[in-house]
Amino acid sequence: IGQIPHFALFGEAPTADPGPPLHVEPIRRRSRPRGWEISDHAHDSLLQAVIVRRGAVEFRADGCSTLQRGPVIVCVPAGVVHAFRFDPAVDGDVASIGEAPAGAVDREPLALLATPLHLSPLILQPGARSLRELAPLLTLARTETDAARPGRALMLGWLARCMLLWLSRLREDGRAV
Repeated sequence: IGQIPHFALFGEAPTADPGPPLHVEPIRRRSRPRGWEISDHAHDSLLQAVIVRRGAVEFRADGCSTLQRGPVIVCVPAGVVHAFRFDPAVDGDVASIGEAPAGAVDREPLALLATPLHLSPLILQPGARSLRELAPLLTLARTETDAARPGRALMLGWLARCMLLWLSRLREDGRAV
């Protein structure tokens, strides 16, 4: 068995610079060039939320595999070896969430709220209303991810907090499978 690669973002070597606290991109950006399959890997310091609005995803982690159809959100904590195989008709985003900045006023309350998201892989099933709530957040996060604008890291830090809070609420609402 080969060694499992550890990445910052998939295909990118880890660096000492943690990068922005949130990175959002369409699923197709990294999966289409790889035949819709993302092989076994882990992230040392990122929680990932794979948001599938339409289509299907096969998710593998901890030796188990599950096929999920959208709308679904797969949350993968840092350090968990995981892989994906996507339906070519998939529509969705990958949100990679880093640590809250060290001096952040809300760091401790946010960490307490988000702790269940960091314990083990989690499948969340959002309803249509939840996805409508999430859409503007994802749109803004994709825009900030792709643009080098003043205050980018600060904006992505606040959006990361919003994303963690939104995912935590979804989990608390009993949307976890």
